[in-house]
Amino acid sequence: MALFIEADELHGSKLGWLNSTLYSLFSSTGYSDYYTPCTSGNNIAYTCSATEYNQAAGIGTPKGWALANAL
Repeated sequence: MALFIEADELHGSKLGWLNSTLYSLFSSTGYSDYYTPCTSGNNIAYTCSATEYNQAAGIGTPKGWALANAL
């Protein structure tokens, strides 16, 4: 949430609903530009993988500055 507030401030306006944009950026670049993948660990039901979305970690951790600028 704080990242989106900072992104709003960076762009000088409220960016609104960002889910489709976040997943679109992930689809177009994967983990190279805007996200850091979960690469180890599990929660019994799911194991982290650096190659794809998973239920435990979603699309990973955002790279704040790069993602905020891309929004």
